Amino acid sequence: MSPYHWSFLLAVAAGGACGAMCRYMLAQLTRNWMAHGLPVGTLLANIIGSFVMGLAFIWFTLKYPLLGHWRTLIQVGFLGALTTFSSFALESVLLWDQGNNTMALMYGIGSVVGCLLAVVMGIQVGKLFV
Repeated sequence: MSPYHWSFLLAVAAGGACGAMCRYMLAQLTRNWMAHGLPVGTLLANIIGSFVMGLAFIWFTLKYPLLGHWRTLIQVGFLGALTTFSSFALESVLLWDQGNNTMALMYGIGSVVGCLLAVVMGIQVGKLFV
């Protein structure tokens, strides 16, 4: 069955809806901590999501590799909506584990620096239209 089959798309949508709601609730639960300037909700979402991504990867790769719809629902949908940082973290670790240390470092540094710069650029471009 193709990963573009409607059932996989529904799994992404269902998982994504749940992940987005969890991210919102986490942000609301931690909003009082924002007074100190640290986005605790986002930080927790990224750390928890990365931890669960690692567990899910092992679970669906080694223990239950045939549960493609569940993998899609949890890893792509739920964790993708909760945090894309978990995907970045998993991909970085897999590159490192495959012996592509230079590539892993380039990807890690490029992702962090590139995304920070992209946000700054997006803010500046957005200001042009406000």
